[in-house]
Amino acid sequence: MEWLGKSAAQDHAGAQCTLGELLSAAEGVEQNLEVAAQWYLRAADLGNADAQGHLGHCYANGTGVEQEDAQAVAWWEKGAKGGDFNSQ
Repeated sequence: MEWLGKSAAQDHAGAQCTLGELLSAAEGVEQNLEVAAQWYLRAADLGNADAQGHLGHCYANGTGVEQEDAQAVAWWEKGAKGGDFNSQ
């Protein structure tokens, strides 16, 4: 977990997404949905399609963030386009 955190802190989007997944599912760490959403957002901003999909789910269900359908759709669309945040 220590190395994953170090990698995530250095803007490795895959590590950030994985941290979000672990925090969401409480796998080896205490569940923290707000921090999970923050890691997803960091990875999603870097263009990680998996994180964008997770973030869409977070917004759709109000998981760690305020529920907002428009944000959910926007993140799902970005993820569906292959993760390129600037593709529009």
